[in-house]
Amino acid sequence: MWARRLLLMTAFALATQPAVAADGRLASPIAGDAKTTRVFDGDSFTLGDQNIDLAGIDAPELGQVCPHQSEREGRCGLMAAYELRKRLQLEPRPLRCWPQGPGRDGAIVATCAAGEDDVAVQLLDAGYAFALPDAQIDYRLAQEKAKTAGLGLWAGGAITPPWVWRGQRESTKQPTPDQGCVIAGIVEEGARLYYGPVDADYGAKTADRQAVERWFCSDDEARAAGWRRPGE
Repeated sequence: MWARRLLLMTAFALATQPAVAADGRLASPIAGDAKTTRVFDGDSFTLGDQNIDLAGIDAPELGQVCPHQSEREGRCGLMAAYELRKRLQLEPRPLRCWPQGPGRDGAIVATCAAGEDDVAVQLLDAGYAFALPDAQIDYRLAQEKAKTAGLGLWAGGAITPPWVWRGQRESTKQPTPDQGCVIAGIVEEGARLYYGPVDADYGAKTADRQAVERWFCSDDEARAAGWRRPGE
């Protein structure tokens, strides 16, 4: 038991070593209280004023539907987002995120630990995220175990990987919620902000469809177009 625990702790320590920033210096960890995070979707959240994407995994997009027994369960993008929120906000724990490289459109790709738990591994173990093809071996093994056991998103069978789902919508000139593109871009006092279904005020913000400047299929798409999260 202790040998296995030591092996897991060693693997996690290696995975969370500080990354080297673009200027060659060691990147400092981003720290805060996990309970204060604002979850956007199944693999991204805001800590303080910093938007963070979890390294090594990809979760279904908010409008993505997966094969499940009921319509509610089939909304796998929302299921993944709520799972991440539960993992972070269930109890107050210190959250540390180690940047794994340069930021992407203002976001930081990072490996994060809530207490002593690798957040990405927790999601993979429960079956609520995909390990990226080039992810470290323990991430890919965690995914395969959850898939074999039919856990989380895998309960209904095969799932379209989120990167494939996004690719199928890249050619859409005017995306709409009917196509699964449920992220709302709204201009507020000159600022271009985007909101998702997990946001508490999403319903109020999108009640008037005329107030939505444009719809996005993913937060990456919104950020690449120059839109930002409220509070950034």
